[in-house]
Amino acid sequence: MKETIVSTTRVKNPNERGNGFIWALVILGLVIAVVIGYILFTGRTAQTEKVLDGVDVQDVAFDVQYQDNAIKLVGKDATEDTPQIDLYEDYSCSYCAKLAARSDGDMKKAVEDGKLVVNIRSLNFLDRGQDGHSTLAGASADALAQAGDAKAYWNLRTTLLEKQEEVYGKWQADNMADVSEALGVPADAVKAIRDRSNIEHYKQVATENAEKLKAADPKGQVSTPRVLKDGVDVELDENWVDEVSAK
Repeated sequence: MKETIVSTTRVKNPNERGNGFIWALVILGLVIAVVIGYILFTGRTAQTEKVLDGVDVQDVAFDVQYQDNAIKLVGKDATEDTPQIDLYEDYSCSYCAKLAARSDGDMKKAVEDGKLVVNIRSLNFLDRGQDGHSTLAGASADALAQAGDAKAYWNLRTTLLEKQEEVYGKWQADNMADVSEALGVPADAVKAIRDRSNIEHYKQVATENAEKLKAADPKGQVSTPRVLKDGVDVELDENWVDEVSAK
């Protein structure tokens, strides 16, 4: 009697995939993620470097203090009798950028010479309640001021205003952090910018600055740029820095 042998070998479904195929997909996904991350990083770096190109990083001869929601610029020769002003600005305000281009050099020199103390009061009212460019830029500069880094603060502020058209609506937290890191800012301040942990603090600061300006305005309005000395608006003509620094 002839014995019949029945094969138990199962024919594989051509649609089935083994573990090797699954791992290949996982590895491929990781490679794609790394490549995309690299492209985004290099693109962000190139964008930041393009903006920084031509920016003159300035040395400063003043200290930066954080007081009453203001970023106070104080020269070493300043005294209690040194005239003080409140400068209200919004990083999305084109007129603020124009004022900075016209008079920041004179203002910086007056502060360094001990002839003027400037309280920069940052606002974000142009975001209209959203976390937009004004808030992100203001919070980033605010973090550097809190760290007490006068040079980094001044140069980031200068870059954000001088290159406003290039960075507005384009720079994200990483761009702000990259520039700050390039300026040698302490790691904690860079981290606060990159992870946006300073946003809520800054929004409160900006709100209180807006309320302060509104209270000082005869019509209760908030607008920028504004310079107040002893609570009174200063006419922002070509000689305004000389006028406010005269005792």
